[in-house]
Amino acid sequence: MNAHQPIGAPRSLRAGLVLCLGLLVWAAGVAAAERLEIADGAGKSVLVLLPDGDRVSVVDGTGRLLLQGSRKGSDRTAYSMPDGTALGMAKGDGDRFKLEAPDGRLLRKVKRDGDRIKVNDNEENADAAVIRRRGDDKWELELKDESFGKIKDYPDQGQLKVKDRQGETRYALAGTPLTPAPLVLLIPGLPPEQAQAVMAEIWLRGW
Repeated sequence: MNAHQPIGAPRSLRAGLVLCLGLLVWAAGVAAAERLEIADGAGKSVLVLLPDGDRVSVVDGTGRLLLQGSRKGSDRTAYSMPDGTALGMAKGDGDRFKLEAPDGRLLRKVKRDGDRIKVNDNEENADAAVIRRRGDDKWELELKDESFGKIKDYPDQGQLKVKDRQGETRYALAGTPLTPAPLVLLIPGLPPEQAQAVMAEIWLRGW
């Protein structure tokens, strides 16, 4: 027997333990990435998206609940306000979903086609807000072919920055992979609670 091999720990077992440890480290990284925290331009936390099993919460920078989502099966998420009032249901799988009011009225239709995401309030996709990928480090928000903002990775600063159409930094995210989700917050006329629900769905779907 090799003097350096622990008694009762055959090579296959040790290999299994190493694999399990690696999976635990990987899982910890995934868990950390599931939290989406958005700060304002001054670095103050303003929105945090917190997935927890079949539920997802959107809270403000102080931890106050703004929106609650509850997963209903593999293709539905019910969103409600802090007082329990239903906001609507996000329905759909793959590269599309609809956010519908409790009475079935369409609130938002969201569709991904490759490196482009369309967000609108009608079935015909008329006047859709388009979130388009621009290279490896940026997504851009466009309305009627006009830029309304962008999110860009600044690796030297360890941040993603969301800038509006004037170039002002509206939001910043640290320790987060590049994601188009926060650009939803810049869509004109989109009620905050609907923006938060759409943002949550885009983030949770890994778009």
